[in-house]
Amino acid sequence: MIDSRYRVETLSQQMEYILSNNTDKTRLKSIKFKASSQFLNILRTYIHYIENGMCTDFKDIIINGNLIISADEIFSTFKNDYNHFSYAKRLEKLRQRLFYLLEQYEEKRISELLAIHMQENDLQEDTVTKEEKTLAQKKARQEIEPLKTDVIQMTSFDINVLYCDLYRNIEYFAKSDYNRSIEKKNDDKQEIGDLGGIVTVSYTHLRAHETVLDLVCRLLLEKKTTQDK
Repeated sequence: MIDSRYRVETLSQQMEYILSNNTDKTRLKSIKFKASSQFLNILRTYIHYIENGMCTDFKDIIINGNLIISADEIFSTFKNDYNHFSYAKRLEKLRQRLFYLLEQYEEKRISELLAIHMQENDLQEDTVTKEEKTLAQKKARQEIEPLKTDVIQMTSFDINVLYCDLYRNIEYFAKSDYNRSIEKKNDDKQEIGDLGGIVTVSYTHLRAHETVLDLVCRLLLEKKTTQDK
């Protein structure tokens, strides 16, 4: 799942680098920042942001002028009906739900196409051949196929893209109201402006051999044990 462009570095490797008298100040500052309570609060903010559907791009599902389900209904299902699942599981459940709705429409469409064919050719239902039924099924499937592709796109995510987006918008998540509420709860009064001045927490506060990307993956993929209050 982790892109080959990224190099996975364990906490042990980071500690070894810190103790080896290396002088790369940028990397040392990065390691220090990612081990801080400040950064963990930012990460929690980002996970909350993702799990609330802010990274999703749901669209109305419409075929032949018929609305199968609206974007608002899709979002409501994701946000409310599947809230007790992890992010990845919620998208999986949502995909199954949307596929079910498309399958229902497909069956209805097959019947419509057969009815049109019988009317145009003055046929009775018992005189429709197997080949004619297959042709109707194929046509209905072709109409549905683009929508299935849309559903797959709407219910997929790339952990590497999400990981990079965190750093592109890190100042936003550092300054968000949600993050400030967490910081207040933890009595953390540090500011994001001076990364070099952030007080680090013990490495035991992080899971052994867990990088930031590992943590994002775990929080998104594992089943949630508690619901957001």
